[in-house]
Amino acid sequence: MKRLLILLLLIFITSVMWAQQRVAIKGIVKSSVDSSSLVGISILEKKTSNGTVSGTNGEFKIMASVGSTFVFRG
Repeated sequence: MKRLLILLLLIFITSVMWAQQRVAIKGIVKSSVDSSSLVGISILEKKTSNGTVSGTNGEFKIMASVGSTFVFRG
């Protein structure tokens, strides 16, 4: 029984650590019409207050949790 509890605790700790991993996401926001770079587009990590804005050439970089979903507004 004690080994089972230790195993469950290790699984829980591992899953919590996985959920907290953050990675750098970077890219370029482009128009679907003519593929031109889009300036000033908000990139938001869904269900958080984390976000950034695309720069003068459409580039952006954001630190986000693994598996995040993003919302683009502009």
